[in-house]
Amino acid sequence: MLLNDKKVFVGHHIPKRDRQSKFEEMKANFTNIYIKNIDESVTDDQFTELFEQYGDVVSATITRDETGKSRGFGFVNYLDHEVASKAVDELNDKDFHGKNLYVGRAQKKHE
Repeated sequence: MLLNDKKVFVGHHIPKRDRQSKFEEMKANFTNIYIKNIDESVTDDQFTELFEQYGDVVSATITRDETGKSRGFGFVNYLDHEVASKAVDELNDKDFHGKNLYVGRAQKKHE
């Protein structure tokens, strides 16, 4: 369906409590983690190696600006929730290249 020349989805109403319970379930079974306070000298390979110690990594990315300089944060996506949770528990506040990393569940912007 088009509305003002934009494609829109129309579906059945889902009560708020049902939407929230599904959202809470998704939060509890995360596989994507957020890492900040990454030293600028860390390469993508070093970053990936650090997180591969805990399990199968789908993707690992350090966010960079248009010149290629690290912005100091990144994301890692694991195959399994248990592995992601273990990485968060063991790597949060761990020293990596002279800086203590913050490692936590990646959150949506609206959270």
